[in-house]
Amino acid sequence: MAVCLRCRVLALLVLALLVHGSVQSCAEFRDGQAGGVVTLCSGNEDKPPIADAGADVVTRAGEVVMLNGIESWDDKNITKYEWTLNSGNQSVRMEKTHFVDQCRLSNLYPGVYRFRLLVTDSAGQSDTASVTVLVLTQEQAEGHTSSVRCERNQD
Repeated sequence: MAVCLRCRVLALLVLALLVHGSVQSCAEFRDGQAGGVVTLCSGNEDKPPIADAGADVVTRAGEVVMLNGIESWDDKNITKYEWTLNSGNQSVRMEKTHFVDQCRLSNLYPGVYRFRLLVTDSAGQSDTASVTVLVLTQEQAEGHTSSVRCERNQD
């Protein structure tokens, strides 16, 4: 099937735009004389990732806490998860685990800690999310975890 020169040139132009991500739809070129049709469609636009550092955590001093970014999302591929301490006692130990999205926290003292998760995708796009870790003293933890007692009348 022969395709006109004009259609070929337009197709190459559209292809160049598709490669650079400037066109996000389909383009159809017809050659009225030869009856040829060229249709080019762009792929999906690569969207930036969405970081999710998980729910805030309440724990007690001396406990180990695991942070994870497992709920982070990207339409292609997240290639990097990076945890940093934004605020709180600098003596906290932050260790990577065998899960790429996870961070193990230890040496936690009573106080409020704020951690930031930076996720980066295969296109170099990134997003951040934060999580707060509240570390209680033993006395605070006992009060925080005590349950409310309900008694039933035996009348």
